[in-house]
Amino acid sequence: MDRLNQQYTLIQTLTSNYLLHPNISRPTSPRIADIASGTGCWLIDLSSLYPDAVLHGFDIKIPLVPLPENVELTQHDVLDRFPEELRETYDMVHMRLMSAALTES
Repeated sequence: MDRLNQQYTLIQTLTSNYLLHPNISRPTSPRIADIASGTGCWLIDLSSLYPDAVLHGFDIKIPLVPLPENVELTQHDVLDRFPEELRETYDMVHMRLMSAALTES
């Protein structure tokens, strides 16, 4: 988990600490999914900017970390289909650093 947090910190530094790019429209109370959320640090940081948002992370392994009230982490393998009831329910879907994990095979 430490490696994932270090990657997150590096990316935040390289992107001027943008959690969301300024050109992305921001609904008042968005529903945001984070695919392959790892330690959940992006969602945890985002929760302070959007306390009224519904923030939902999905990862194959769920960390045991304290979460803000508006953050939920769910175990899910990104290679499996997402449940029908979750499709088309988010205002934004976030995913980072998945190119190494997703192969043609």
